[in-house]
Amino acid sequence: MLFLDTSVFVKLYFKEAGSEAIVNRSTASNQMLAASVMSFAEVHSAMARKYREKQITSVELSRLRGSFERDWKNLIHAVELNQQTMAALPGLVEQYPLKAADAIQLSAALWLKNNLDAGKYSGAGKVLEFGVSDQILAETARKCGLSVFNPEDEP
Repeated sequence: MLFLDTSVFVKLYFKEAGSEAIVNRSTASNQMLAASVMSFAEVHSAMARKYREKQITSVELSRLRGSFERDWKNLIHAVELNQQTMAALPGLVEQYPLKAADAIQLSAALWLKNNLDAGKYSGAGKVLEFGVSDQILAETARKCGLSVFNPEDEP
């Protein structure tokens, strides 16, 4: 299972460094994708920012929103944010120089890693990879025992 941090998630909708690698990876057969529900807001925010900055038109914004919401509904295993999924957060921000949003994403990914065999995630495999392009968050995730996929590092 591949957990998408927003820094990687947006590469599915905007051509950036690493976009081709994450598109290829996310569309591979048997690839399961997960994201925290915070990513729903962050991806919409990124799209709206590009619109406000006149990098995309209102037509493109509408098309991108529709595509994202279809993908969210049909492809993403959404990890809710609650006390269980945020249990690691206090220790993460104490030990590492993380922004709040990054700590939320990492805490949710760590919770998912520890719960891959349970409930709706059973059958997802034994390995959770953390998809992230932010270098500080990637290094922190590695220190926390996560396998990291950075599409910007792919050829």
